[in-house]
Parts: sequence; C-alpha cells; structure tokens
Amino acid sequence: MNMQLINKSQSIADDLYEKIRRKELSGHIPSDKKIAQQYHVALMTANKALKILEKKGAVIRIPRKGTFAAEIVQKELKVFCNSNLYYFEALEECAKKWDPEVKLVRTRSAAEADLLQWTTFTPLLSHSTKAVPFPKSREKKLRRMDRFWNSMFDLHYRDGNLYGIPYFFSPILLYYNRSLMGRLEKDFSPVDLTMEHFLELTVEAAKAGYCGLDFCSHAVGFFLSIAHVLAGGKKPELEHLLQSADIFKQLSPRSGGLFSEGKTLFALSPRHANFLQDFKEYDISPLPKINGKRYCPAASCTFAVSSHAEDPESLFDLCEMTLEPEFQQAATRNKYGIAMDRNSAMNSMDTAAVRDDFFFSGVKDIIFPHYDYQLDTLQEISLLVSDYVKKAIDEADFKKGLHKAMQLQIQSENRQKRFSSLLHYDEHPALLAGQAS
Repeated sequence: MNMQLINKSQSIADDLYEKIRRKELSGHIPSDKKIAQQYHVALMTANKALKILEKKGAVIRIPRKGTFAAEIVQKELKVFCNSNLYYFEALEECAKKWDPEVKLVRTRSAAEADLLQWTTFTPLLSHSTKAVPFPKSREKKLRRMDRFWNSMFDLHYRDGNLYGIPYFFSPILLYYNRSLMGRLEKDFSPVDLTMEHFLELTVEAAKAGYCGLDFCSHAVGFFLSIAHVLAGGKKPELEHLLQSADIFKQLSPRSGGLFSEGKTLFALSPRHANFLQDFKEYDISPLPKINGKRYCPAASCTFAVSSHAEDPESLFDLCEMTLEPEFQQAATRNKYGIAMDRNSAMNSMDTAAVRDDFFFSGVKDIIFPHYDYQLDTLQEISLLVSDYVKKAIDEADFKKGLHKAMQLQIQSENRQKRFSSLLHYDEHPALLAGQAS
C-alpha cells in the first residue's frame, strides 16, 4: 500500500482518536464520505483511518447502521523487565505515542507479561515457548535501512527467527585499574595486549597482593570467545574448548575480586558497566589477542512480544518505535551501551576520559555462539564454565563435562542430518528403483 496513503490515514485516525478521547466525538460519528470531505482526502484514505480506529478499539462499525465511538479506557501493558530499568520513563513516553491510553506496568513474571525485556543471556533459554517471532517482513524492512548496526539483530536470533528488536548492545571488553596498572607497568599499551601478556599481568597483580580479574558474570562469553579465536573464527570443536579451559585454569586462581573495590587489575564488562558510579580510576582495553586475532562476546537488550499478548501485531509497532532516535538516545545516555541507531551511537562516543572508542571498533569482532551449538550444548557449556569459575568443580570435572557436552552436540547434529534425509526420501535412487519395480 502507498506509504503516503498510510501516513495520511494515520494522521486522520490520530486526530479522530483524540476527539473521541476528549468526548468531542461520541455516539454516531461521521461517515467515510464526510470524513473524506472534512480532511480533503480520498474516500479510500478516510476508510483506512476508520479501520485503524476500529483496530484500536476506538470505534465500532456496524453494517448498514454506521460507525459509533467506543468508550476509550486506559489499558495496562505488562512489561517483564528489570525493576530498576532507569529508562523506563523513556519507554513510557514511547508507549504514549504508540497509544495515548496505555499504561505500562512492570512485572517480574514473564508468564503474565505482554512485552519481554530480554538480554543476550536469553539465547540460553527457549525463545519459542515465551515469545512470538518477529515477522519476516518487518525484519527485512529494518535490515534494508542504513540506520542500524544490522548484524546486531543476530544477537537475538534463534532457529531461523528473530525474537525481539535489540535497542542497544555492547562488545564485552576489559576495564583495567589505572592506578594499579601504573605500578605494575607504566607504559602499558592496551592496543598491543596479547593473551600471554594479559596472563603475565594477572600473575604480577597476584604477587602484589591484588586480584587479577573480575569476570563480572561474563566468564561464559570470554571462554567461548577464546575458543573462537583458537578455532580460527570457525565453530570451536572440543580441542578448542579444552585449550580455552587451559587458559581458564591459569586465570581461575587469580580471579574472584570485585573491580569496584579498587583491588582488582582487570574486569570483563560491556560499555554499560554497573561499577562506573562506584569506581572512577579505570580505562578500557580490547580483549587480548591470540596469534594476532581477537573476538569478543556481547551484551544487549531487546523487547520481545510475549506469546501471551492479545495483539502481537500492534506490539511489534511498539518494539520498532524503540529504534527511533529519541528512545535510542534516552536508553543509551551516560554511555549505557551502544545505540542500534548508528547516528545516535556515534554521537555518544566520548574519549575525553577513557578509550570509549574501543567499544565501537570492537563491534566487528563480536561473535554469536548461539549459531555454533544446539541450545542444550550451549546451556551445558555455560553451566560448566560458571561452576568452574565459582570453583564448584575442579579441572578434571570441567574437561570431562566439556567432552560430554560435545558428544551431545555431535549426536544432535547427526540426528538432524538423519531426519533431514528422511524428508528427502523420494530423491533417493534406491527408493525410486524400488517404487519402479
């Protein structure tokens, strides 16, 4: 449908909606023809405007009797999100533009939510049981635009479907304690940091009575990014996971401190680090290189439409509105992640105090581990890494668990291949020969 027609129809619908809300229009409202005359538009445009109002529940159209104004009541939209989502007010403003009568209510129960705020950790869960896939037509439209970091849509992709639109993201890089680093290595150059040098620095920190690394809940991503480098950018196999485990064996005894307390040399964190308000004596470094190459995990947030929502199609409109510059700037103020809107993102870059530019140059190095493994495998690897970092399991159990996880991955892949071959049985020469006889 012509975009100009849609815009005119929407404008008329918005105007009529306000009149109905303010009780300026009630009971029997003007016909399509009279509305077309009043707004100086084609009859088709007026008809489309009334359909928009009908979809919103603002009017009731009765055949052969006409169109009647409905009572507009405030609707509650339940949002599953973090209780201290600081930009909730910006989301409320966004929702008001979407529907002036909507009221957002936070809930900690995903089962009763209409809208779900998800992070990149959510690929460890089953999307399909919780959310409605984002429509392919809408996805293609967004990917065709030049405004966005298109590859970042893949952060919330699973089994061929996009579940929600990420409104900000960030590579996970290294923060380092400037004061402590100055005592250990005055001429430290983050650009040249290698894995060997990184491990040596954590040793020196430990010798000086400090902690080497604060994983900050990002141990799993770091583990898989190391394995990804060792695999040459391809899907890590068992040997690469075991090599990554060897590196973690060296790091684990030197980890566990809180970076915000000022007694830890490094911390893994995205741009929206939660300790920025508590600890200021830091700077940024890319992740260490291995054989001249680095990859990094990412953090992101998205709004997905719950499978319990009554009107998913309408909520997809609201999700798309979070990509508008006004919301993008509000959600990422104070460097809280990188906006999906490129202009909003680049305008927020500030290198006056720290190497903020590393987050932007690190976008090209982001990996998508949920493309490498089946959901069960990824969950198992994540649990193993978490347990090992917490020292809940020893090295032998860690590596034994990785062996088991990859065996499950191979079994799952083989099962899928066999099942796929069954779907194409009619192309099998032997079967065709049997049918001919």
